[in-house]
Amino acid sequence: MKIEHVALYVSDSSNKLSDIESKLDEADLQAKNNFTRFTHEEVFSVIRDQISSKKVYLSHES
Repeated sequence: MKIEHVALYVSDSSNKLSDIESKLDEADLQAKNNFTRFTHEEVFSVIRDQISSKKVYLSHES
């Protein structure tokens, strides 16, 4: 791998981490301003369903 590729990879990774940090800050602000709370199961069941539906969708493309 050339140094230019490594630099691009590091830059891209840094941008992704910055995006993630920004989304986490946004979530913290929403949580601070909204007193609705969800259980672990309520949150992660939605995420599991989304992942499962994508796997089914992707399996049809194969």
